[in-house]
Amino acid sequence: MDAEGFREGAVIPRLFPRLLVVFLLLVQIPNLPAQGKAAGRNSGVAQGEGRSRAEGERLHFSSAVVVGGARFLPLAEGIAALGGRVAQEPLSGRIVVTLAADRLALAPESRYLVRLTDGSVAQMRAAPFYEGGRLLVPEGFFTRIVARRLGLSIEVEVAEVATAKAGDLPSPAASSGGMEMAPSLPSPSAMTIVLDAGHGGEDSGAVGRNGLLEKDLVLTLVLKLKTELEREAGIEVVLTRKDDTFLPLPARTKIANRSGGSLFLSIHANASVNRKVSGFETYILATRTSDRESRRLAEQENAGTSLEEIGYATLSDLERILADLSQEERSIASTLLAEEIQKAASMLLPARGGRRLSGIRQAPFYVLVGARMPAALIEVGYLSHPEEARRLATPAYQERIVRAIARGVRRYLARRYRFPTTP
Repeated sequence: MDAEGFREGAVIPRLFPRLLVVFLLLVQIPNLPAQGKAAGRNSGVAQGEGRSRAEGERLHFSSAVVVGGARFLPLAEGIAALGGRVAQEPLSGRIVVTLAADRLALAPESRYLVRLTDGSVAQMRAAPFYEGGRLLVPEGFFTRIVARRLGLSIEVEVAEVATAKAGDLPSPAASSGGMEMAPSLPSPSAMTIVLDAGHGGEDSGAVGRNGLLEKDLVLTLVLKLKTELEREAGIEVVLTRKDDTFLPLPARTKIANRSGGSLFLSIHANASVNRKVSGFETYILATRTSDRESRRLAEQENAGTSLEEIGYATLSDLERILADLSQEERSIASTLLAEEIQKAASMLLPARGGRRLSGIRQAPFYVLVGARMPAALIEVGYLSHPEEARRLATPAYQERIVRAIARGVRRYLARRYRFPTTP
């Protein structure tokens, strides 16, 4: 007992200096954030009025503009406060935000932005616009999208708030020093559009309750779409298949690349175990899927083809390719293409009878992987939905689908290339 007691007593003098150091550190640590905040305030004043400051999870903005009840904030101001940077690319006109390990690309008048590291797409609740030479973005860009990327809960404080009507706002060209932000690529004299009718031959694709086969429906649509698009002077359409023949997925994009296509559209019809699901959807390539339904669809469309067959060992290899600079530009253009097609579909194919227009979604569709051009995959509707399958079988509704896709393509060409097209 005495020996045990002696050894325990001897430990206390040896531990005391260490405990004292820990105690002093604990006393000092709570003061450190306050000192950091004070330093931040002083440095912010020294750098001038109107600059935002990030204080932990809180962003301070010098001003904001409210349009239609939504608050818009200066992009460069908030990104600078978070330690990032904003740059405009002279050729494409897109805005690239670099923040930590992330790079996000967006364009004025488009609600969609692309994460350049993996090609995934996020949607803002409203499109950015220029006002007084500043690019303003919806508040949710910071509180929702950026916060998620950084793993933060961001709060916003604004010194001054102005209210404006959408019609009073200047155009992007007028408010950015007279430079047109988009489109900015030179207008070509001719465009080659590659249309891919999904499935074919022994691969019938989805089958409707009315007996309508996906392979037959999409071939009919593609042939009609070719005629519609070639009404425009300077547009040539190349088809991956012209009849009921089977074509492997890699062969489809090889045809597109050999033809020197300006864009690639793969046309499909969807199906689901849930017969209530319906709607027109536009997909772009990404290694990550938008949701479980997109993952199911990609697996269904990719069935029978391995990553090795299209030149990749794993999805990580594909992700590295998507991060390539040349692929970044195609990702932005593909998003713009999908946005215009979906916008036209929402106008010409109005929701009715429980239909659901799902907008732009993303998934690793193998048929899009090899395309060296902007590309999108369109699901024109659900053959598993009885009413939608009935409509899809009618020539009148097929014509409406063709007009919607054609209008979206024309709008894309006009925005990106200033290509002269009819509305």
